[in-house]
Order: sequence, then C-alpha cells, then structure tokens
Amino acid sequence: MSMSESATISILIAEGTQAMRAMLRRALVRQSDMSVVGEAASGSEVLEAVERLRPEVLLLDMDIVTGDTRFISKRLVLKNLRELLPDTPVIILSAYGDPTVRDLALNAGAVAYIEKPVRIAELLAAIRAAAATPDTPPAASDAG
Repeated sequence: MSMSESATISILIAEGTQAMRAMLRRALVRQSDMSVVGEAASGSEVLEAVERLRPEVLLLDMDIVTGDTRFISKRLVLKNLRELLPDTPVIILSAYGDPTVRDLALNAGAVAYIEKPVRIAELLAAIRAAAATPDTPPAASDAG
C-alpha cells in the first residue's frame, strides 16, 4: 500500500540558475526511479508549480527563497515551509554553509539540507529517502 508502487519519484526542481537546473535535470533523469516533472525559477513559480504538478519531492534552492519578495526572508519562508507545502517533502539546496541556516531549514520541515556544490550521490540518496517517507503519519500505529 506504499507509494513506491509508482515506478518513478516525481521531482520538481526549483533553482534560480538555468545551468544548475540543467545539471540537476541531467543527473536525475539518468536514474530509472526518478522523473523530473517540472522546473521553477522563482519563488512564486514554485508554489504554483507544486499546486499544479504535485511532485513527490521538491528540490528548493535557497537563493530562490531569499531573492523573492513573495517570501520576504529566509527566516519567514523556512518557518512556513510546512504551511506552504504541507504535503511535499522539501530538500533545500544551499550555497550557505551556515549551520544556523541549516537548522532553520530543518526546523521548518525540510527533509534534507544539501550544500552546494551539490554532490549528486548525496542528492540522490536524499531524494530516495524523502520519497520513502509516508506523506501521512500512520494513524493507529505504534510504529514510531
């Protein structure tokens, strides 16, 4: 009864840089268990694309978040990740090595925080782990 019945993990790439999007897309489409369902280049596009495409995993570039007035600030969007995207596991891609930012992201509900330059093996592992997470907590189960 798991979602892994679906052959591929659908992924939305939200990244401000065209070259980076292309690089990520190339790496992901090579994986037999992944498909890229869309790309977004700005914060407002991200929310719209998630609504429309319902990806199983969102790769979210930190710079999109901070550079977009829709989100106002890192702190704000990170605080609101769960609220904005309650059903979507979010993997943050970030050029910031700052542990504070990392903690903010993880506390806000990001499932992983990956520093740039992105190591593809690390990214693929994070995507698979994110997709394996049930999107709803088990109801009457003591498996914790």
